[in-house]
Amino acid sequence: TPSDSKSQLVVEVISITLLCRKNLCEKAVFYNNHLLVKNLQWKLEMAKLIFSSQNQVTTDVEMVDVF
Repeated sequence: TPSDSKSQLVVEVISITLLCRKNLCEKAVFYNNHLLVKNLQWKLEMAKLIFSSQNQVTTDVEMVDVF
């Protein structure tokens, strides 16, 4: 549904922001509207960061411009 798509987009933006904040931008590729992480360990780390920090990342959305 459109609602689900919007939720997914927010997750992707937060993911990129957190990766940038942790200086892990080089470990990820933003491709075709999806965040692709090259290594499973980075993917797991990203998931932990999203889960623990999703309420603190809204001011860093502009960091997606790195990609």
